[in-house]
Amino acid sequence: MQSKRALSYLFSSLLISALVFISYSNTLTFPWQLDDVPNILQNRAIQIRNLAPESVIQSIFSASPFTGHFSRPLSYFTFALNWYFGGSHTTGYHIVNIIFHVLTSLLLYFSIDLLFNCSTTLKQQYSEKSSQFIALFSSLLWALHPIQIQAVTYIVQRMTSMSGLFSIFSIYWFIKQYSAPRSSKRSTYLIYCFLCFICAISSKENPALLPISFVLIHFAFFDEDRRKYTKIIINALITLSIFIFIISIYYIYSHNLFESYFSFLPHGNRPFSLYERVLTEPRIILFYISLILYPLPERFSIDHSIELSTSLLTPWSTLPTILLLITIVIVALKYLKKAPLISFPVLFYLLNHIIESSIIPLELIFEHRNYLPSFFLFVPFSVLLHKIILTYRNRNKAILYTAVIFVPAIITLFCWSTFLRNTQWSSPEILWTDAAKKAPLNARPYSYLGQIYGWEKPKSQENLKKAVNYYKAALGKTGPLQSFNEAIVGNIGGIYFNYQLYDQARKYYQESVDAGGQFSALRFGLAKVLVVQQEFQAAQDQLEQIIKNPETKNVSRAYNLRSLVYLWQGEYQKAVEASQKAVTNTTDKTKYFYNLGVSLSLAGYPKQSEWFLKSALKDTPSDTSIMLSLIENAARWNQEGKAQRYARNLLRVFPIDAVEKSLIDPGIERYRSAPIDYQLITPIISNAIHKIAN
Repeated sequence: MQSKRALSYLFSSLLISALVFISYSNTLTFPWQLDDVPNILQNRAIQIRNLAPESVIQSIFSASPFTGHFSRPLSYFTFALNWYFGGSHTTGYHIVNIIFHVLTSLLLYFSIDLLFNCSTTLKQQYSEKSSQFIALFSSLLWALHPIQIQAVTYIVQRMTSMSGLFSIFSIYWFIKQYSAPRSSKRSTYLIYCFLCFICAISSKENPALLPISFVLIHFAFFDEDRRKYTKIIINALITLSIFIFIISIYYIYSHNLFESYFSFLPHGNRPFSLYERVLTEPRIILFYISLILYPLPERFSIDHSIELSTSLLTPWSTLPTILLLITIVIVALKYLKKAPLISFPVLFYLLNHIIESSIIPLELIFEHRNYLPSFFLFVPFSVLLHKIILTYRNRNKAILYTAVIFVPAIITLFCWSTFLRNTQWSSPEILWTDAAKKAPLNARPYSYLGQIYGWEKPKSQENLKKAVNYYKAALGKTGPLQSFNEAIVGNIGGIYFNYQLYDQARKYYQESVDAGGQFSALRFGLAKVLVVQQEFQAAQDQLEQIIKNPETKNVSRAYNLRSLVYLWQGEYQKAVEASQKAVTNTTDKTKYFYNLGVSLSLAGYPKQSEWFLKSALKDTPSDTSIMLSLIENAARWNQEGKAQRYARNLLRVFPIDAVEKSLIDPGIERYRSAPIDYQLITPIISNAIHKIAN
């Protein structure tokens, strides 16, 4: 019997793994998307080059790209390991994401099967073969459903899939402890449960409500367990649930969310009030359910268009949806013990949507938010199908055969739907073009298409025109932030700056700033244009406003640009001070070493300058400007031997024609970076070229 069960588990595990890999097999070379860039590509904290303790600690404790603080440490640590082994190549990240999804699917299968075997009520109603069928079919439907794509194919949403993985592992151990004959064994399982819970919330905050889910599991399936130890566990979980509720209230209060909710005004920089968000989310949850029940590939998108609910009657579906969900919750609670295989999945789904689908001012809708909540949502369908097969096994062969054929048919449909939908993630252009068709009233798809043609495509007049037109198409549409329009105008300025059309760039940057854009990036862009146009005092005025603004998140780059202004004005000591502030106000310190090195050289500190320039070169070894500045620093301070050595190093790294090209004074373009004395370094490099040629 045991060997037969083991073979069944092995077959099920291999089937789940194989079908998941098939469904995601076309994603292995897919590129970075959306938030992958700030969280991984631009996040120096996770870009470790060794596994030394300080590198590992950095990737765990200061990896948040927006604050540099402790946040989701387990997820960022796995990104750091991916970076260490594969750098910026996406294949390794996709493989790890798929493996995590496979593991989660397998644990879901074992957890559902364990639930049937540990619950006395379910064990009496379902045979071992029945429970394995229900567990396998439910987990396959969950694993292969296209709604999970955002949590798997979208690399940064490994945070979601990891939190799901450890959540279901925690649930597994919680169920497992009911089967333990001894208290000591139960304690061990509960410790495992707790450790997995800690890992889950260390990956992402969503699983914070798991203790409440455990209480639901107990009352739905194990209320007949009268052991003393069980009562202690449940009382502890209820106490913990109350504590979580109190913490939640404190969080809402400390972040002024109650006050914002009753003000009916847009919250922060969001284009909606918290009141509107709470009214809108029930309709979004109903939309999620429709995606789960009707999973055609064309219904899924990275960006959905949802009309805000501004009152209970606007739109008309708001109040009926709220009443429907309230009714569902009441009925599910009432029948939690009588029909646990229906009531529990529904309550689990709604409960685990609370964090991201209630008062916290996140964006309104993302498909990956269904990853954890939908764990058990396919159990009722599997139970129903199983009941049809048993009922009509000897009564009606036509219905029986239809039900039996339905199993491989629906699994094949889900595989096909997921594989097909995944193709839309094969490039940012395809993904956002698809989103623009499905959410034509949203600004973000057009904005990202503008970014693609403005910065990522080869420079051409045609691509410039497309980029500007896409951004202009985004104006006036619904954006994720209130000041999204101003940001779009500023981005048009950024495109013109990228194309070295500085008058147009200045016009759009100025327009965005005058319109009250709240992004420091807009003012920073304007300051960059003013520097290139050599209007240094005007640039300083813009930078001063950025630095004084307490909401500025990346003040380091403002200090860095200020040091550049001082360098071009000949105020070298002030340039040193500004560069030092750029370095001290960021965790990504080497990013600003170049300006500091040049400032120190011109201020009369050649030795310190050399150290910072060499450190900057070590970080970006392909930057010719740093190598030219090293030569200049040595030459300026009469270190001719060093200057010659650095010149030879330059020629070892770059071809002679590329070096000669770098010595041509770029004219106005020179103001985009630190000053280089071409007259001083050209003879030294020319001499090195001559020696190599002869």
